[in-house]
Amino acid sequence: MLVSHLTEHERKSYYLAPKSEPVLVNWAGVGKTSRYRLRRTRKVSRGIINTAMFVLTITLVALIAAQLSGVVLLRNVATGSMKPKINPGDIEVTVKPSLVQPHKGQVVVYRLKSPAGESLGAVGHRIIGGSGRQGWILKGDSNPIPDPQRPKTSQLLGVVVFVIPKLGHYFTLNVAVYGLLGLVAYWLLSDLYRRRRRAPR
Repeated sequence: MLVSHLTEHERKSYYLAPKSEPVLVNWAGVGKTSRYRLRRTRKVSRGIINTAMFVLTITLVALIAAQLSGVVLLRNVATGSMKPKINPGDIEVTVKPSLVQPHKGQVVVYRLKSPAGESLGAVGHRIIGGSGRQGWILKGDSNPIPDPQRPKTSQLLGVVVFVIPKLGHYFTLNVAVYGLLGLVAYWLLSDLYRRRRRAPR
């Protein structure tokens, strides 16, 4: 193909590579392809972000509802009595003993009391013996001796079903509520932004 055969419009629209046989590259088409890929990448990114926000919102709603209802309780581990399997800053997820029957080997949560009967807070230790009627024998994995109390099943606050490592360093009920409010604000602002973009000008 001879250069002299190109019109002035073709000279502006195409680039002739310096080779024996010129290679024509339509830069206008390349620009359209790049813009299409950019729009597609942005659309996929927004979809991923929205999906992640939706899952996080549903998770926070479920956790807050479960915590407030008392069916599922989240307990922040404060001591190292259950090391190395459960450490300070971990979150113990517990359910009522009526839903999960406690047995030997399980970790249960009960309210620790002083010899005078004063409450010293909740503690989660492992069942090493006893029974639900006569009282469970409990012991922290890293403690040298069993606990002095023998709580019955009716006195247990919950049975630990799984542990979330290190989440307790960042997660509290207040943080969950504020996070949920922030996500709701995000959805409202995103919806308002989309409506304004689609509105005729």
